[in-house]
Amino acid sequence: MVIAPSGNGAEPLGTGKLLALVQNLKKAHEPPPELKEEKYAGAIYLNDRYLGVPIAHMSNELSQAKVLFVKSPKGTGKTQWLVQYLNSLPAAWRILQLGHRRSLERMLARALGLQCYLDERSPTDRYAVSMDSSDFIQSHHSYDVLVLDEVEQVLRHFLAETTELKRNLIFKILVRLLREAKQVICLDADMTGELTVDLIAKLMGQFDTSATRTIINEWKTDRTIELYEDRDHLIAEMIAAIEAGERVYVPVGKLGLATKLKSLLQFVLDKDGNPVKVLSLNGDTNDERNHKAFFDDPNNESKKYQVLIATSTLSTGVSIDVKWFDAVYGLFDAKVYTFQDCDQAISRVRSPKYVKVWIHDDKRDGLPSEDAIRKGPAARELETRNLSLNMTDAELNEGELLYLDFVTRLTWCEQQWRHNRQKQFIGLKQGEGWTVELVPVDEGVKQAGAEMLKIAANPDGKKKYRVILEAPTLSVEQVNELREVPQTKLTRTEKHSLKKALIADFLGLKSASDLTLQQVIDYDSKKLRNVLRDVKLLEQSRSDALQYDRIERESKWTNRAFPDYRHNTRRRDLLLGAMHAVAVDPVKVLRKAAQYKRVEDEYTAAMVGISGKSRQGRAVSKQRNEQLDELQWQITEAQIDRGALYATNNLQALNSFLGTRFKSPDAPEAKVKVFNVMMKHLGVAIKQKRVMENGVTSSIYCIDYEQVAELAGAVDFSLYPDLLEG
Repeated sequence: MVIAPSGNGAEPLGTGKLLALVQNLKKAHEPPPELKEEKYAGAIYLNDRYLGVPIAHMSNELSQAKVLFVKSPKGTGKTQWLVQYLNSLPAAWRILQLGHRRSLERMLARALGLQCYLDERSPTDRYAVSMDSSDFIQSHHSYDVLVLDEVEQVLRHFLAETTELKRNLIFKILVRLLREAKQVICLDADMTGELTVDLIAKLMGQFDTSATRTIINEWKTDRTIELYEDRDHLIAEMIAAIEAGERVYVPVGKLGLATKLKSLLQFVLDKDGNPVKVLSLNGDTNDERNHKAFFDDPNNESKKYQVLIATSTLSTGVSIDVKWFDAVYGLFDAKVYTFQDCDQAISRVRSPKYVKVWIHDDKRDGLPSEDAIRKGPAARELETRNLSLNMTDAELNEGELLYLDFVTRLTWCEQQWRHNRQKQFIGLKQGEGWTVELVPVDEGVKQAGAEMLKIAANPDGKKKYRVILEAPTLSVEQVNELREVPQTKLTRTEKHSLKKALIADFLGLKSASDLTLQQVIDYDSKKLRNVLRDVKLLEQSRSDALQYDRIERESKWTNRAFPDYRHNTRRRDLLLGAMHAVAVDPVKVLRKAAQYKRVEDEYTAAMVGISGKSRQGRAVSKQRNEQLDELQWQITEAQIDRGALYATNNLQALNSFLGTRFKSPDAPEAKVKVFNVMMKHLGVAIKQKRVMENGVTSSIYCIDYEQVAELAGAVDFSLYPDLLEG
């Protein structure tokens, strides 16, 4: 039987395509506990606590497979078996391990007996590298064995923000490695046919399943997990457990919550009255000594701390096998997390006494099918090529179509796995043998948890921005020199100085020494960058936008894949049309928002040490209210209606090029939502406000300065010309 790349139509998830590779040969009854093998299909079923025990003797046979899929529950020794298996291969075989987390690579490389790219930049015959840095190997090396441990995470990392500037190159390298390897080894506890098998088949072309071996360990645990209805309820219980002396591991979805929890724990004492020892692992701590020490020896380093907090940097690849932590408290409010991500994160500690989890249930509907996902990037790119490159008969080539198939499947799976996460998480855990107990909210405990978080300031939250601000200021010549140097060759200080210079240039500052901390923070959030890019785009002519589209595809600074381009010409057309339809100049809005921020800052400073009920306090408040009244900018219903009509007339283009999901808006609240979604790209937002005139209360719509005040304060928009006349 031959597996070819599948079609583009939507397929329901959970169909078990991995198992379907061999399902036709599986007997009606469950396999016995001992090893059961179907020679014809190359499928191995087992039910064993440790993977390596029943298949240790099969190394020679397994080495003949072109592709080796290994699906085995977390904590069943996949890595230990992989070490033994790689050691059994011919010594001359060249081995490459491709990962997704920089922080994990050195640890996994050491376990597998490979040279890590963090220690050796030049590829060796036994090498480990992250996907982000796979351009190190390019065409310099080919490998006999390609190892994709935690394969689903590795493949999904392709869509991470850190890969955007060179996805095209990374994709080409990945395809070459897969097709040149004598053997590809894919391991994952949560391996799916929908993602791994489908994509490996796509990228390799087609392969005969007689050359494919599939190992499926169906071992099940017998444990209980508690799923909480409310986050703050769980946080309060966790703090109480820590105060009682329990040692806890806390995987967290969002960095902001992780830093709040660390700050909160500064006020918590253990049962002996001593400060709680806490280690927080996240992307911002990658270069800290205790972070590196942990990944060098997680089992022993864990025992130095009562609390270990970790974001996605510890979601896969690390096993804390030592019996140290009493409990796991999982807190997942990041919408980017899938239900498998939540499960991976809580499974880093192998033997806790109990596990408690809260998962934000993402109910947002995505695009209805893979075909809908696929059509968007293709249509945008062909239209842009037609406009900017005069390619009237433009078509996507074979490589671009393969890329589009790959990204479409990744996007579709992630979308489906984020939706209804709680229900899918429960199904996953029950399938692994867990008993899931639902814990309803206790309002009193919930309130206690909410109050705790209020005192959790974030003293470390700005540290990563300060190092940029405090980096040496470079001359123009130095900036140009460093831009020619590959990022991997720059020192940490040079990277910070270069970023400082690029931010200052982007914001239009005369010197990087004029940069403020808030500007660095706003730039890093992407909101400022995106709004400023679009405002600048509207300042330019259409011919300039056409030129930007041409240059973007030829720039030596990036190796983007075509779905990641901005499509400047069509974006400018649509945003310009929206601006004229509602007759709101975003530059004027941002200028007034900056004034609003100054008024509020002056009011806050003036009220320090003053009672609001005192004569002086009332005078300050009156002055503030008068100034804010002068700044009020009312938006008429006619303007809102014109915006809705423009959206209706340009529905398909707006949804395609601006990423909106508009339907023809009819209801007043729908029209306001369309206005805000459309104009947010230019830093404009409106809100409803209750006003009283002649004793009669009514509603009006006005510019929501609170939404854009920080954004406006980061850039001096007084230097920008008006975009609308009059």
